[in-house]
Amino acid sequence: MAFGESRYLWRPQIVLQAQYSRFAKFNNLQDYYFRFQQNNAAIGVQITIPFFDVAHKAKAREADADAAHAEHEADSIRDQFFDSRLRIQHAVAEARRPLRDRHPRSAGSPSRTSTSSSFNSTPATETWRAPR
Repeated sequence: MAFGESRYLWRPQIVLQAQYSRFAKFNNLQDYYFRFQQNNAAIGVQITIPFFDVAHKAKAREADADAAHAEHEADSIRDQFFDSRLRIQHAVAEARRPLRDRHPRSAGSPSRTSTSSSFNSTPATETWRAPR
């Protein structure tokens, strides 16, 4: 489970509130209230204990799913990186080998195209696969 969301599910919330108000005397509020004070202050505390909080439980499950998706995506990107690095290493190793070692059939093998002098004839090609 995602760390922050799971902690939120089981811990009570405590909210402290404070409010200050200054009432004007021209509204004649002192006529309606027996103990009217022009300056007024209030302080409050709210404690919420999550016994059955379906909304935050769903939010925690969503966070878990997002975390798992991000982890699998990171694994996929890491695997792609290692695959690319391996391909580049093989390409560099192939480029460093001498030309005669790259194509063992090139010395003394028949030409890849036919020797026909006709313009409309299609060239005969050999199938060549890269060494692995």
